[in-house]
Amino acid sequence: INFIAKQVIQQGTSDIYCYSSYFFPKLLHNSSAAGRYDFATVCNWHRSRELRQTGTTIFDCKHLLVSMNKDNSHWLLIHVDIESRKICLWVDT
Repeated sequence: INFIAKQVIQQGTSDIYCYSSYFFPKLLHNSSAAGRYDFATVCNWHRSRELRQTGTTIFDCKHLLVSMNKDNSHWLLIHVDIESRKICLWVDT
């Protein structure tokens, strides 16, 4: 999933940024209380090497994609459409 996201989707266009599937596990891991998240663990993920090499930031992107694996049985994809201000959740059933 990460390879396809980075090497095919993200490399094919300059206005999409794909976060790694490790983003949400890292965000939710080691939280101090149930139902909370730890933003400090991912606060610099938007400063990736790929973006620095192109001289862009995630704020130049029109779309953000975040893939998630749920219980090692289903994949979910969050699509943030910045221009239309919509967030969509795609679920593999």
